[in-house]
Amino acid sequence: MTDKEKAIVTLYTGYAMMEGEKLSEVYAYAAELMNRPVYTHELFSDEVQAKVKPEFIAMCADETPVIDLKDEMFGGILCCAVRYALTRASSASFTVTQFIRPLLPYLSDLAVQNIKRIISECAVYGDSCDVRTWLNFMDDVKAEIEKRGIL
Repeated sequence: MTDKEKAIVTLYTGYAMMEGEKLSEVYAYAAELMNRPVYTHELFSDEVQAKVKPEFIAMCADETPVIDLKDEMFGGILCCAVRYALTRASSASFTVTQFIRPLLPYLSDLAVQNIKRIISECAVYGDSCDVRTWLNFMDDVKAEIEKRGIL
């Protein structure tokens, strides 16, 4: 959430989303809305709330999906992608490993262990040019498992 969004939530709901020096941004945004300086006793007035309401509603309407990277369903989808890409003679191995690699620290233990198991059990890694991609990815998966101290 940006500071402007925090200011919008603060002004509309009355719940402080910022503190300390950041509160000056709430005052500045309120002043911008009202086209004049706004004093503390006015911050949560009906007048300010009415001015900020359209932005608050618009912000709430923007329902960008949020993915919980530790969710087992998300981990399952990644495992499916690994299983699919492992034996394909295509750019899928590169695409899948490049997508998953930066997510490894955020995935559940089960997802990381399953990715390792899927790769370990594979007899063929797509084209010969894909072998190095999978072996490097497997090294990263093993390093993540070791870092977590899981088996």
